[in-house]
Amino acid sequence: MYKCLDGKLIAKSQVCDFIVDCQGGDDERSCSNCTFDNEGNTLCGWNDVSKGTLMWKLRRNGILPVANQGPPVDHTSYSPTGNYMYLSTSNGTALNSPARLITPVLSQASSTCLLEFWVYLTGISINQLNVMLLTGNQIERATLQRFHYQSMMNWTKVNIEIGRVDVPFQIAFDSTRSTSFGWVAIDDTKISRCHLPPIVNASQCPVADRFQCARGSCIPKAHICDMTDDCGDHSDESSRLCASYQTCTFDISFCDWIHDNSTQFKWELHRGPSPSDETGVCRFLFDYKFH
Repeated sequence: MYKCLDGKLIAKSQVCDFIVDCQGGDDERSCSNCTFDNEGNTLCGWNDVSKGTLMWKLRRNGILPVANQGPPVDHTSYSPTGNYMYLSTSNGTALNSPARLITPVLSQASSTCLLEFWVYLTGISINQLNVMLLTGNQIERATLQRFHYQSMMNWTKVNIEIGRVDVPFQIAFDSTRSTSFGWVAIDDTKISRCHLPPIVNASQCPVADRFQCARGSCIPKAHICDMTDDCGDHSDESSRLCASYQTCTFDISFCDWIHDNSTQFKWELHRGPSPSDETGVCRFLFDYKFH
């Protein structure tokens, strides 16, 4: 159980579930939405779990241990004394020395879940920054986005669709040491639109254009049988409801999909990882389930 600051007891699963259950909102306060400028210089739940000397660090009050190792201003207020998280990719004891900044464990996410942050990159180092989705015991389940061979010499906004995740999960910013100089900084992180649709009475879910899920929530009928669990209990994607819809998992065959032989490239069925990290799918776009 988790005890709110107001004395209320809630289940631990209600902490960081994107729904405010405590009167003061403290159950959602340390769930990684952060400007890094808050009182006490806390990281809002972000945690550096780096191995070795390459680590994520908080720039406090505009002070950097090494000059010119980060942006001259933060993004929140564009102030030379503002805070942000940073690392220098030329630090570390060995190549591939990992640095990881990770969220606390978050509850399952709805199909509309979105990660927003601002990034500032210099250098041309490969694998400067990877944004990872982790489940279980920090098991890597997907690379949400990868930044490499590029520089962003201004604060640049990044929006990443996380989508439906039906188990507890974490988001991580990963980077490794490089042979050339460069640094990475992030600011103003926000994870939003991730709560499951609220449970409502049947009278609040008109059947003309809405569908009431088995758990009691209500979604637009346009969202049923779209291969996305919008309800949060898979009832909008049940085999009974979607029997007349044509779908394919590609586990056995192409189903009714056919090749366009006029094109140069050819789709093939494949099982397991792709030949390299530069081929195949780098994030889950379809046909994914977490159990």
